[in-house]
Amino acid sequence: MFYVIVIGASITPCFLDFKDINVEYERNKNIMIALQVFNVIFLIEAGLKIIAFGIYQMPTSYFRSRSNWLEFFLALVGLVQLILGNHY
Repeated sequence: MFYVIVIGASITPCFLDFKDINVEYERNKNIMIALQVFNVIFLIEAGLKIIAFGIYQMPTSYFRSRSNWLEFFLALVGLVQLILGNHY
């Protein structure tokens, strides 16, 4: 369930109509803030899992699971969104 929420939050900007950003500024601003909060939480969770499980050496390491590959990719996309801000 957590993955569904995070993926939904990550793709939310794809469905926004940025042409009307001045008309619905407050709504879009709140959505962008929520997106940034989800991205930070997701980055922290991925970082803690990497620290706890290790990167790849052991059989239970972080990158041995395919779902963690997806999680790491989404965390990287979120990091790029945080760095670029609203300039993309």
